[in-house]
Amino acid sequence: MTWQDKVNAFIGYLCNSRGYSSHTIAAYEGDLAHYAAFCLDQDVDPALPPRGFLRGYLGFLAQRGYGKRTIARRIAALRAFFRYQSQEYGVDNPAEQLHSPKLQTTLPKFLSEEQVEALIQAPDTKTAQGCRDACILELLYSTGCRVSELVGLNLEDLNFSAGCARVLGKGQRERVVLLGERAL
Repeated sequence: MTWQDKVNAFIGYLCNSRGYSSHTIAAYEGDLAHYAAFCLDQDVDPALPPRGFLRGYLGFLAQRGYGKRTIARRIAALRAFFRYQSQEYGVDNPAEQLHSPKLQTTLPKFLSEEQVEALIQAPDTKTAQGCRDACILELLYSTGCRVSELVGLNLEDLNFSAGCARVLGKGQRERVVLLGERAL
């Protein structure tokens, strides 16, 4: 089985069994391709790196000025790939001892109450499209849903009498959100 065959099997697993988003899958594919290119330069089989090689790769990333978040995601991709290889094919997991760098948590940027009110009032509710847009904005504001969660919402997910909706979040996790009065 070639390296690319192993990567393709892993990507299929992420899509079919783990329910990862297309963005995560694309990022992992890119991360594994970058790792494989590094291995090629070092004349190392990416599927069978020698002991300590992965730490050398992480050192290379740090030397090249990659940010901590990028390095952390690349570690996550390698750990997930080698964990999958270990579980599926019974091979040793060389990424088992890799640890992500400490990341600073940053608070998300948010709008002021006045900015939110102006945004919600912006659509022309005299038109069908304006009514739709106002409803979308109100749902986003009152529920705290992500845009992708709102896009995936179906009519049967709404419970108007209870004032709530069932949404499918990141990682295919289901949760119930309350609808604000204006959203109802």
